[in-house]
Amino acid sequence: MCINNGIKTITYSVGGGATGVELTGSLPEGILQNYDSDNRIFTISGTATSAGIFDYTITTTGSCENNSINGKITIQDNSTIGLSSGENTTNFNVCINGEINSITYSVGGGATGANISAGTLPTRSYWKIREWKFYNSGNTNSCRNF
Repeated sequence: MCINNGIKTITYSVGGGATGVELTGSLPEGILQNYDSDNRIFTISGTATSAGIFDYTITTTGSCENNSINGKITIQDNSTIGLSSGENTTNFNVCINGEINSITYSVGGGATGANISAGTLPTRSYWKIREWKFYNSGNTNSCRNF
């Protein structure tokens, strides 16, 4: 799940001699809990406004033996990408068989991958992913602006 998006409602049915529930642990900011005592349904819902991993435990309450169940909600930050190799690495002239300086972009947040649209990259140059960074380097066989 991503930050600032509604989560799919999580629903727990409460049975037996339980008269309520207690949540321990933490929920993301913006996520609410509600216990409907008439229908004996516990729900977690809302829109997360904080990222992270949130572990929680729900325990029934009442005069009989109480049971617990664990849960986890993971909220990812929005994806980010930024040039990390310097402004002068994205606009340059290179001639035949000239080496292209590495162009590096760092990705972060909740990014789990990226699509690269090459546009006018010279032939014999390549992109690779290493440690959540994208690199472009190689030699060209044509002389022009990129």
